[in-house]
Amino acid sequence: MTATPSQARDETYRLFTDAWKASNLRNPMPEIRYQGKEKGEIPTGAYVRISMQQVTSPQSAFVIGDDPGETPIQYTTHGLVFVQLFVPASERDGFFNGELLATFGRDIFRAARTPSGVWFRNSRFNELDPEGSKLRWNVKAEYEYDEVKGN
Repeated sequence: MTATPSQARDETYRLFTDAWKASNLRNPMPEIRYQGKEKGEIPTGAYVRISMQQVTSPQSAFVIGDDPGETPIQYTTHGLVFVQLFVPASERDGFFNGELLATFGRDIFRAARTPSGVWFRNSRFNELDPEGSKLRWNVKAEYEYDEVKGN
């Protein structure tokens, strides 16, 4: 299976969004914000922001096609998906709840794959220093997918 960069991003965001919205850890679950789709004021309550960063995309193979004049080239893209989690420090059990949400966010990407073959590994989270009135965590997962381009 192969993907385009846009398809990989859309499917990764859909994977996270569907799992996040289906969770019953909180009612309601914190709002999701997406890279490139910023909106208005920063929420006063808990929220997450998901983004992806491509790191490398080297050529990984020639793929011999059915057409003798066509020899597509395969590239394997590697990158990181980030989920930044913000929880008000004033929230009752804020640290406990934030860590619970960070663990859940990490687990979404464990042993996960999208329909077009974006797969994730080494999913983890880190607690960060507070920022203003928010407690913070970063969830990170490495991703990989193949892309084929014709000559």
